[in-house]
Amino acid sequence: FFQLLDKYDKMEAVANGCLSANWTVRGSNATMSNDASSSASLMTTSSLPITTMQEISKAEKLTVLTEKEVEQKLPMHKCIQSTKEALIALSNKTGKMPIRQVSQLPQNEIQKPGYLVTMPSYHDGYAACKLITVYPQNSNTPKFSSHQGVVALFNAKQNGQLLLLADAHQITSTRTAAASAVATMTLARKESHVLAILGTGEQARSHFVSMLETGLPIVQVNLWGRNNDHALKLKEDLRLIFNTYEWKTKCKSTMLFELDVFSTVKECVEVADIICTLVPSTDPILRGEWIRPGTHINAVGACLPTQREMDGTCVAKAALYCDSKDACFVEAGDVVLALKEGSIDSQDRLLDEIGSVLIGEVEGRVNEEQITLFKSLGIALEDLTAVRAIHDAS
Repeated sequence: FFQLLDKYDKMEAVANGCLSANWTVRGSNATMSNDASSSASLMTTSSLPITTMQEISKAEKLTVLTEKEVEQKLPMHKCIQSTKEALIALSNKTGKMPIRQVSQLPQNEIQKPGYLVTMPSYHDGYAACKLITVYPQNSNTPKFSSHQGVVALFNAKQNGQLLLLADAHQITSTRTAAASAVATMTLARKESHVLAILGTGEQARSHFVSMLETGLPIVQVNLWGRNNDHALKLKEDLRLIFNTYEWKTKCKSTMLFELDVFSTVKECVEVADIICTLVPSTDPILRGEWIRPGTHINAVGACLPTQREMDGTCVAKAALYCDSKDACFVEAGDVVLALKEGSIDSQDRLLDEIGSVLIGEVEGRVNEEQITLFKSLGIALEDLTAVRAIHDAS
């Protein structure tokens, strides 16, 4: 503080210096003196111009939220609404974001790939940036998340002030599942009763919550995992979540439902109305011949151009939607590889972004027999609207 007094000879300048340092200035009659200068006179904050005092009163302290605090402040039903806002903002051009920048990190001690990812965005006077590391192999251990980092929220309409820092792992987990919920509410048949979840990681748990929060009458949940023990543990966890989660939108008929573990993907999905694929695989786990008419698919696990969860037949059979057109043919291996191998003939097979369906520019499901596919990559605007929802409620 005294370094500020040494630097500036007017109280207004001192106060502005405090503001730029994100300090809160209190009191209207407090006096401050510069002990480093015997000739400095006493000055009071009451001598500040009104506009400066108004800016001081508006100054916000930086909020930092841990993973647990984000979980408490961003329940799934709230995140579904914020994610819907993000998807609409991207499609109606009121939100701005570049394609994420992914940097592969040098080979590490465990000889597994690691990535550094930055995702900036802007919407409605706020800017945000997510900075994370992605270590896919962490999904096999309870100690570390596969996605670790922070989401920063800034006031972009006035002064660029940093408002909030939130744990990116929990933000990503919740908003990814929320995007699938928005797509499911938009594209799935209204009488969808059977949900199939492929994968046993954290997104399996998040998607269980988000799918039940769609309000659809789901009465059966089929589970499959590459490790059967993990699938059995998932079943236990989902039963606990079902009984203890504070549901807001869950359909009343869902109160009586079954959880079953299957040893093959084919058995898991062949009677499903909704399928969520949540496996970061390089080889297809879901084949088009197993998909029955009327099914809706949320393809989430493969987010690199070298990864795929579905074979080309599956992609070709479906009406294809995505979260971001710009990213879909660059990052989505399910689509990139299907196009490369000739399973789909052109980029015209992509109908549009799900946000375009939400604003009425593009048609969604056209009949009860149509297979619909939402290819989710995750967009930076989803992170922005999620942290803004937290900030606005604080």
